[in-house]
Amino acid sequence: MNTLKKSQRACPALGTTISSRECGSGRGSRYSCPEECPYFPFTPANEERFFDLEEGVLKKLQDRVRSALSGEDLAARQVVHSSGGADPKDELAAHAELMQQSILKRDADGHSFAGRWVMDPRSDLTNDERVLLKAMDQVQPILLEVERFPDEQTIEGTDLLTGKTVRILDHLTAQHVSRYTAFLGWWYPMPFRDRLSGMMEPIPDCGSKSPLEVVQEVVRHLGGPLDPEKLAEWLAWNFFRVCEAIRAASSARKKEALENGNYVRKTTDYSHPDRTHLEARMEKHRAFLSDDPWPHEEAVGFDRAWHILGNAQEEAGQPWVGQGAAFVTEDGHVFLGRLLTGKERIRIEATGEHAYARAHSFLNEVAGDGLQFLAEVAQDRGAQLSGSVAAYDPDLVPASLLEDNAPMQITMDLFGTGPEEEPPTMESFYRDMYRHFADEPLQALGGLTPRDAAGIPEKRAQLMRLMKRHVRDVDRRRRQEGLDFDLNPLLEDLGLLELVSAPAPLGGPALNQDQSSEEDGEIWDALWPERKSKPISPEEVETRLARVRRRYPDPQDAVNAMEKRFPEFLQGVYQSGAGIVEPAAIAYLRMGLLHLLLIMAPEGVEVESPCLVAVAEGSGEQLHALNEFLEDEESFEEGFPRWVAQSREPAVLADVIRLLTEHLNNPDPKKRLSPKNSMAILAVSAAVFDELAQKYP
Repeated sequence: MNTLKKSQRACPALGTTISSRECGSGRGSRYSCPEECPYFPFTPANEERFFDLEEGVLKKLQDRVRSALSGEDLAARQVVHSSGGADPKDELAAHAELMQQSILKRDADGHSFAGRWVMDPRSDLTNDERVLLKAMDQVQPILLEVERFPDEQTIEGTDLLTGKTVRILDHLTAQHVSRYTAFLGWWYPMPFRDRLSGMMEPIPDCGSKSPLEVVQEVVRHLGGPLDPEKLAEWLAWNFFRVCEAIRAASSARKKEALENGNYVRKTTDYSHPDRTHLEARMEKHRAFLSDDPWPHEEAVGFDRAWHILGNAQEEAGQPWVGQGAAFVTEDGHVFLGRLLTGKERIRIEATGEHAYARAHSFLNEVAGDGLQFLAEVAQDRGAQLSGSVAAYDPDLVPASLLEDNAPMQITMDLFGTGPEEEPPTMESFYRDMYRHFADEPLQALGGLTPRDAAGIPEKRAQLMRLMKRHVRDVDRRRRQEGLDFDLNPLLEDLGLLELVSAPAPLGGPALNQDQSSEEDGEIWDALWPERKSKPISPEEVETRLARVRRRYPDPQDAVNAMEKRFPEFLQGVYQSGAGIVEPAAIAYLRMGLLHLLLIMAPEGVEVESPCLVAVAEGSGEQLHALNEFLEDEESFEEGFPRWVAQSREPAVLADVIRLLTEHLNNPDPKKRLSPKNSMAILAVSAAVFDELAQKYP
């Protein structure tokens, strides 16, 4: 048997055998190593070795730059890394400063600091480090819009600064981005695939503007050139300031959208001298639909209730319709608010200034001059969320990026189910959502349907931008939740063949279920180091619920059992709502808490009752964390799944969500659960998870 000595290896570049020392000193420099070479650290198969090598080179380069700087260069570096300047922990700032000092700045001969180091025969660089540093000496900014995934390690897209197609080898990025994600970063050419360097800054959606237009507006605002030949160089020298401005614009848009939205819920109490006459007039008025009062409404003295409805066509021109404050039912009515009557008072409730005013106008029509004001409470949810938007410098924000900024919709259209139906799968929900999408008029297209817009040249580009956003959002769900669905059939139907490519690889729960228990444990240990056990799996959730159904064929018996086991805790939460749930939603809080306790504290297992004080404190922390996730994304639909996925019990939380979703944006206003209260209920649920984490089996 012919075997190689330990110090020798087969060299595919030379077609012969060479020593390991000769390989190490010549690969990539004297020899053109092919992709199949197992020893070349820059091949796709050796990506982990490459990352270690790159990290070491950057550390060496940083240390060398730090020791060599003087004068203005040293002063500039001290500004970047001091508490008075950019955050010293901000990798974008530190990396940009390193690129500027070590690569962008050139001497009279055109050599950079890194280039001179590579050419120095006395340097302590290894051959591999020289090869890498020589490639990094060509680093430049990139505005990449991801378009496809050739394999699990590679992303392919267009550099919007140059219009060129690039292929980037980076498995971490390839596992997290979606098609038509756009980001600003650094790249340099390498054998087989190009490489990214440092952190990337995502480009937020700014109305109808493309990612390139967003960056151009920032550059113009900061005094930079728009000439394509000068833009890249200017970006390189002003990289971090551009990133700061992009972040500021994103925060400003969120803050403005929340402040301009209709999220003020107003509750006003009146007395009326002739209740019987008032109710008789409401029964005959087209705007009032009689309903039974909810238990919490009866508890505070109201024995009759009405929904206040408007005509969708008549209200279509109002700015509040379709912006989260109003709900348009299938029969063409707009839900405005709710009216309650009791022996001593009447109450009107509505969300949004315009909806409240319209609802109150109908109340005035039936009440005449008999209303006597008693009290009023207003709660501005938009202002609460606006106050938690990340701080930013308004001087960095171009006014043009605040245009075309619709009020943010705080919604939770996750699954949606009827009261007698099994919860649909996420896949079926998305198929239903896009089933008639091509032929539905869209406000974003000026009232045109996507099919109509596809046939109009001046509208087609607008449709392309819109569909890129939809593709990106669906891909994100594939990544985060394992949604086995993509929009390619819709794109083909609309004739947008240039957008058709393989969807992002499946991730989220679907991916996690395929991992070994050891890998699964490592993931959760990283997220929650203090946990002593892994989270409950979706299969185990269903097993426990099936056991409950067998033991208690009548669901009310299961409810009674849980309330008997945890009487003080549950009653305390019901009464206080943990300080964040409105009284109107306590019934839903009760339903969600009982459901999760049935899963996490099954009958026959001794579980200590959660601490009410700890749950109350934890609920506020969870709600704050949820708000932060929402602010990191462009919409609730993007931030919310990430919060669920990173909770202690994502499968249990998802099951609680399925239980609640029949009440989210339900066409029947009586059954509708507000987004604010949904968030609060889930925050309380997450706090209970934390309390039970060490107690369930």
